[in-house]
Amino acid sequence: MVETKDISSEEILLYSRKVVSHFVSKGTVPKRNAEDTIMYVVEKFLLKKESIINNFRGNSKFSTYIISVLNKMCLEVIRKEIKHWNYPNQDYDFGRLFS
Repeated sequence: MVETKDISSEEILLYSRKVVSHFVSKGTVPKRNAEDTIMYVVEKFLLKKESIINNFRGNSKFSTYIISVLNKMCLEVIRKEIKHWNYPNQDYDFGRLFS
């Protein structure tokens, strides 16, 4: 049996910032959309927090699990919103999303 953990809103925000900043540094998320992406990911996580925590099986560190969940949520935002983000370079390489 895995001991259930808890995570504070501040920790969720911190991890979300790390995840989104990774995608900003890769050029996948425009800098101007970073804060909106962070808030969307945090909000989505908080809505599903209980379920996410209960699904933790203990196969990794709890922080690694949380970052993995946030990463997947961020990818969902990117897939949903990328068509609305106007990139200055029309030849944007969308293949970079999955590299």
